[in-house]
Amino acid sequence: MLPKTYLIGVAFGLLAVTAESATVCDTVDNDGDPFDVGTYGACGASSSDLSGVWMIVSDYNLETSYFGMTWNESRRQRQTVQILDNQDGTITVSDCGFLGYGYEYTLSTSANELTLVGDQVVDFSLQIVNNTQLSGSVVSRASVWGTSIDVISNYAEATKLRDLTAPVVTLGDLSSEYGPVDKKKMLNNWQIACFKNTAYDIEYTYLDGSTERRVYENTDLYAAESVENGIAGDALVLFSISEPTLNEELRAEFNLAERNDVNGEADNVNIDYVADSNSHLSGIASIQDEDRALVSADIKFNFSL
Repeated sequence: MLPKTYLIGVAFGLLAVTAESATVCDTVDNDGDPFDVGTYGACGASSSDLSGVWMIVSDYNLETSYFGMTWNESRRQRQTVQILDNQDGTITVSDCGFLGYGYEYTLSTSANELTLVGDQVVDFSLQIVNNTQLSGSVVSRASVWGTSIDVISNYAEATKLRDLTAPVVTLGDLSSEYGPVDKKKMLNNWQIACFKNTAYDIEYTYLDGSTERRVYENTDLYAAESVENGIAGDALVLFSISEPTLNEELRAEFNLAERNDVNGEADNVNIDYVADSNSHLSGIASIQDEDRALVSADIKFNFSL
């Protein structure tokens, strides 16, 4: 079994050289708050167009009511998105959405405003400040039947970290052996396309008036078999880790296109992280499925900006 260690709020760094000045710059402040846009800089990215790997940083609250139960949820979040400027007044956006398949869509830049996909309930409404900075707010995306959701946005900002000339570039690799003990499946060097990291602080109020607070941080890595031709429609692997802070246990899941393959928590999860630098996160993990004793996953991942 692997030793269990914890990693919360890792900030990713990148050293870049600008063509104009040929000086070394820090794209990420290693001492900064990972959920603060000021931590990320565009000194290593071109300002000629919008093409690039971007980091979206947001801070917002959700107030939700569901058949008499309510909860207030605070989220601080950062996530990557890749944008290709088509040089015709449109951009192609590639991200990992939330449905288990790669998501690609085209937006017009004529109004200087972009709506980028968030998750099931929120999107990001961002103004183009310049070709390396977007600024705006978090907005409601949809309501689930029987549920009322109010979004209170504090901020949503995006900074271009580096350039790209293809629809999607790889941000690392992920390999795994997973499934039932007698029918293991192998994924070899799938390419990481997206990263999302969210800090949650949730206060639940139940029907009997009792309350409960949960605080945890979740990190998601999404990978495709290949990103060479983009990821639109591709089945994605999701490796997700939830680190406990208050009233939570360590949890992890490993899913291929949302098939709910392997899920574990507490002593069924072992993770060993190795961070070579602030721009590089690598590690190995083992997950024993919570409900199926003979189902497990061993994962090796290597993420870099």
